Amino acid sequence: MIRVQRFTGPFEFSDVGVLRYRDPYGDAVDREYECVRWTSEELLPGEFDQVIPSWAAETPPGCWIQVELRVAGHGSAAWSHRPGEQWFVTARWTAGNDFPADIHRCTVRGQHNVFGRVDADTFLASVDNSPLAALQLRVSLLRPAGSADVARLGSVTVLTSRGAGAETGTTSPYTRQAAIELEVPARSQRVHAGTHPELGGGGDAWCSPTSTAMLLGYLGDATDPRSDVVDAARATYDYSYRGTGNWAFNAAFAQSHGVDLYVSRLRDLRDVEPHLERERPVIASVTLNRKTMPEAGYDTEGHLLVIAGFSAEGDVIVYDPAAPTPEGARRTYPRGAFERAWLPASASAGIAYVCGDEGAGPAGITG
Repeated sequence: MIRVQRFTGPFEFSDVGVLRYRDPYGDAVDREYECVRWTSEELLPGEFDQVIPSWAAETPPGCWIQVELRVAGHGSAAWSHRPGEQWFVTARWTAGNDFPADIHRCTVRGQHNVFGRVDADTFLASVDNSPLAALQLRVSLLRPAGSADVARLGSVTVLTSRGAGAETGTTSPYTRQAAIELEVPARSQRVHAGTHPELGGGGDAWCSPTSTAMLLGYLGDATDPRSDVVDAARATYDYSYRGTGNWAFNAAFAQSHGVDLYVSRLRDLRDVEPHLERERPVIASVTLNRKTMPEAGYDTEGHLLVIAGFSAEGDVIVYDPAAPTPEGARRTYPRGAFERAWLPASASAGIAYVCGDEGAGPAGITG
């Protein structure tokens, strides 16, 4: 079961008061922040064992947001924040990179209890427990105490899913029976190999921001093929995870550039077709190896690339950032092999960044 729920406001915030936070990747100074908080109603999305929130927010210099969730099982009156336990923090995020005024955006390691655990951008239910049944979100907006700046929340999206994964050997039919292709500006992560060690070093580590930069280049202005990838890597780097592959951070970066992008999970390539018909590329998370996908020519346990079209036969036209140069990024992969690389029985099965429709205007701290 896959369900995506979106909240676009108007958001009602409660005043939390002044909180203290010490950036663990900063200068070890406690700082005070004024905080307001939105809390969702209790959600009943059906059985699930995985949760991925994503969001759109505006964070002026020094401002940031904290995204949290709690879960419950069937018939359970005890949420995951039972006495002595806290809500799960899935993100401390800001669009800024001016340290120490801005915090270092990060996830939080070591969060777990009987219900499950946080793995960077994803909450995973415990394998020893029954599927979960209920969920609640909250988002805190923080600004430096005494500041006149305003942090704003534009939207919150939550993906819940259970048991995703394709049956071995199956291939979805291509329903269009005609070719479709979006001319995405090509980018290569490999031209940045060995650069910016403070951001993971480019090369193999930058597939997600390179894919996000390609999508932004298609939907906006195609800028310099090097600088926009570096900008995306800088804006998506997770200082706890120590990489740029945080799915929600990539979606939030696109949102900050006016593209309504969120994390979703698709059942197969048939779900991609409506997005391409709306002229919206889809970014997919795949696992490739030379035996099952010799056309790729490399092995990876996790990789992001852009789906830009289909051939008349239904094979998949992609822009693959693993190409040595931008000129080689456009490739065609066999439909069946691609689905088996994208939809295995794993936590990332069918994961995609997809474009939605623009929601309501941002809400936030006022005054």
